[in-house]
Amino acid sequence: MKRISRIFLCALTSALLLCVSCSVQKKDSLRFYVVSRSQLSASMSASETAKFVRENGRLAFDGDDIEGYNWQTHTVFLKEEAVPSVGIVTPESGGSAVFKSDDTYAFVLLLDGNMLYYGGFKSGVKNPDVPLQPSVEDSGRYSFQITFDGKYATGNDPRSDNRLYEFLNSQGLLSSKTE
Repeated sequence: MKRISRIFLCALTSALLLCVSCSVQKKDSLRFYVVSRSQLSASMSASETAKFVRENGRLAFDGDDIEGYNWQTHTVFLKEEAVPSVGIVTPESGGSAVFKSDDTYAFVLLLDGNMLYYGGFKSGVKNPDVPLQPSVEDSGRYSFQITFDGKYATGNDPRSDNRLYEFLNSQGLLSSKTE
């Protein structure tokens, strides 16, 4: 009887370990955070930024909220239930109604807890600052586009990160691919 109990316990432990390892690849390992733009510092490392936004940022969306991602245009389509109510965006405020944020905020994109990149929101008239690049622009009630304007940016376009592509592809979220 002891032997059967040990075998059962080993099988149960193995099954739990398998479940834990499978859950690491869930869609919610992709996360969009919103944080005050003034709280981000270029002197922070990627890991410091990731830790900061996990502790202080507002989680806006995660991978489970995404219905599709158009890789060609970097447009994110959200499930309807992921956006229960939207904010208000005016030409003066800029920002994003989907994210309920004006242009004084930034977004940070994390994958499995690691920062992929961060950016800002479309600038409004009241904020003369150059928008952080990449920049979020609403493209519909349940969608937004992550744009990149090279004239304001320093460095390469981070939106085409292969880790993001592989994740979206593995989750079946790519609605348009460019090879």
